[in-house]
Amino acid sequence: MFNARVWPMWWHRLDGRDYLHSGPGGGGGTTSSTKVSTTTSKSSTTSSKPTTSGTGTSTSTSTGPSSSPSAVAGNPYTGYNVFLSPPYVAEVQAAAATITNAALAAKALEVAKVPNFIWFDQVAKVPSLGTYLAAAEAQAKSTGTPQLVQIVVYDLPDRDCAAKASNGEFQVNNGGQALYFNYIDQLVAQIKAYPSVRVVAVIEPDSLANLVTNLSVAECSAAEATYKA
Repeated sequence: MFNARVWPMWWHRLDGRDYLHSGPGGGGGTTSSTKVSTTTSKSSTTSSKPTTSGTGTSTSTSTGPSSSPSAVAGNPYTGYNVFLSPPYVAEVQAAAATITNAALAAKALEVAKVPNFIWFDQVAKVPSLGTYLAAAEAQAKSTGTPQLVQIVVYDLPDRDCAAKASNGEFQVNNGGQALYFNYIDQLVAQIKAYPSVRVVAVIEPDSLANLVTNLSVAECSAAEATYKA
């Protein structure tokens, strides 16, 4: 289910929130140790109304429905439009509206067209994945182009065990492994409910690196076995 391939990405901060961005859909990728999970079921598309604003970068369409998501070989972006997060688009539009220079404001609005990843760093946020996937499914039916939703899975027990900047809600010594598995199961259930939408997931981009480079820290070494489970 996991492919060791990552597409071009970069960070930026908007309105106090961090965003992880990818390059345009359908673009080439570069190899990396960060793991990316892709699940898909290629869709047949008709019509309906999307619930997002802005447009992503699209390539050729693909057809042929299947009953459940499956792992994807090769470039998961080929043939898919990268879905734009409506809250992110709204934040960009609100920020651009405060710019008095019309030419500069127009340029700022272009940022809303750049795909970003939706972070799931708390169990409480998991149900919202269904909302994003439903909107992507509706957009696919409206446009005739299959949609791809980008997410970040980020809630490992004792997350950020050395840096302490973004500690998670689970602890290894307090049932963290079982709670994390339940969190993953909830994400999977949401994804399976929308098999026509392809999902690309970046898996614990900061958590794993923090552990690997800080095994001399007691909390990190204590979490190692749980991370490998």
